[in-house]
Amino acid sequence: MKQLFSKSTSNEQMYFSDLINGKENNFDFIRFLAATLVIFSHAFPLTGNVDLLLILSNGQTSLGDLSVFIFFVISGYFITQSFHYSKSIFHYIKARLLRIFPGLIVAICITTFVIGPLATSLTLSEYFADKGTYKYLESIFLYPMHWYLPGVFENNVYSSSVNGSLWSIPFEFMFYILVALLGIFSLLNKKTTLLLFNLLIIIVFFDYWPLSMTHFWGLELKTIFELLLYFVAGMLVFYYKEKIPYSNFFAMISIVVLYLTVYTGGLKEIFVFFGTYLIFYLGYNLNVKTWKFYRYGDFSYGLYIYAFPVQQYICFLYGGDMNPYVNFLLAFVIALILSILSWNLVEKRALNLKKKEFIVVPISWKDTVLNLTEFVSNLVKKVIRPFIKHSWKTFTVLFMIFLVVFTKFNQYPSEIEFPYTNNNIFGGNWLVQSNNEDYRWVAKEASVQMEQPPNQNKLVISGYIPDNFKEVKNVKVIVNDMLLSDVSIQPGSLDLQVELESNNSELDKKLVVQIVFNDVHKPLESDADQREMSALISKISID
Repeated sequence: MKQLFSKSTSNEQMYFSDLINGKENNFDFIRFLAATLVIFSHAFPLTGNVDLLLILSNGQTSLGDLSVFIFFVISGYFITQSFHYSKSIFHYIKARLLRIFPGLIVAICITTFVIGPLATSLTLSEYFADKGTYKYLESIFLYPMHWYLPGVFENNVYSSSVNGSLWSIPFEFMFYILVALLGIFSLLNKKTTLLLFNLLIIIVFFDYWPLSMTHFWGLELKTIFELLLYFVAGMLVFYYKEKIPYSNFFAMISIVVLYLTVYTGGLKEIFVFFGTYLIFYLGYNLNVKTWKFYRYGDFSYGLYIYAFPVQQYICFLYGGDMNPYVNFLLAFVIALILSILSWNLVEKRALNLKKKEFIVVPISWKDTVLNLTEFVSNLVKKVIRPFIKHSWKTFTVLFMIFLVVFTKFNQYPSEIEFPYTNNNIFGGNWLVQSNNEDYRWVAKEASVQMEQPPNQNKLVISGYIPDNFKEVKNVKVIVNDMLLSDVSIQPGSLDLQVELESNNSELDKKLVVQIVFNDVHKPLESDADQREMSALISKISID
């Protein structure tokens, strides 16, 4: 600690920009440490225990979530830097694709075809005949992610996910796309980043979002904004690194403030500022030289994507109940070995392809638009036009198919019976659902987007409240921000029938249905499922 905070040899004030020297920084080690903390954090819920930071901070956040915030802060800085240093937009996209997907694809395949068969309760023929096995492979494309494999880990304490760590990757890739779009339209600069940061503070800190939309690309907007705030904090450091002082005093203040917020509240909000400063202080610290760590490889990504299924498999071998510290130690060693193999056999080889130039396009948005226009024009001339052979009949058929698919994709249901796979319509606190569950848990408040057909004016919500959920005594049903029902309830079957405003038009009417319970059931420490829940919902329909 004395060495970490020792005085600089110069009396001049130094700034982060003064400390940049190629690969000579500590960020690879910080990412590795964050990935390790994620494993440590997950060891607790996976073995039926509670994360230590979650206990200390009175439920504010876990060590795993805090580590993910660290990833996003660092990513915001280096992804912005990557765009500015890229020769072209295609060079940037290629670099991002090669970093995310090769390792992810192999990890998902190993989970599906190696861990799955070893840990499923089904026979091998049943497992490989089940559609859910191959549906899980769709996670390779990120949108949507799938969490279950048939019969895999179903008797574990945490049976709801095969690889829960992958949840953050779709958000990360979405932000890569955001940086590209800002860059293409010449908006990737100090002013735009600062404006975006301030807007996100208003949305996240004050919970202000004026639109009714709750999901985008199947991801919850609330989580998008929260993670984007940390990502943009890293972007801001990139743009203002010449103005941010490298100071032992500021680092010490940051540690004290963050420590206090663990007990007083506001840890996640304060971490955006003081946590971000500490990350870059340590990343560029003059007295901590871990950059030699990089010569062996960048193992943090592999550690992150392999550890969760390894931890689950260890729990499976132990019969689902084990000491969290034992789980962490065993999983860390095994995941580290897998991450070393992943780096040397997959990730490093994929990243070497960045050096191969397939196409070079200037990053200027005008040149990009011109090149894209030319590309689309050539595509039409060489591929699409010969295919349709100038035939309006063929065009009409293809266009009708497009209309049907597009309309179906954007259509909201008038009846939902679980399991239901279109997650774009759900908002609020719906808990993760397995493909074979005919219900879905709600934690206090949840919403769903539906369509009310003409002359159908009754909303029916069916479900169940377990006998030990004594805290749950009241439920409200709000439709398009209007309170339509407020009733007392008891454990047992849940059957809500709510009269809607008449829909006398010939078109379906779009509705946002909110179900709000007065409280959640807080599980005992001895309960296998540590999630807080209010009720399970099996069906919602408009009759």
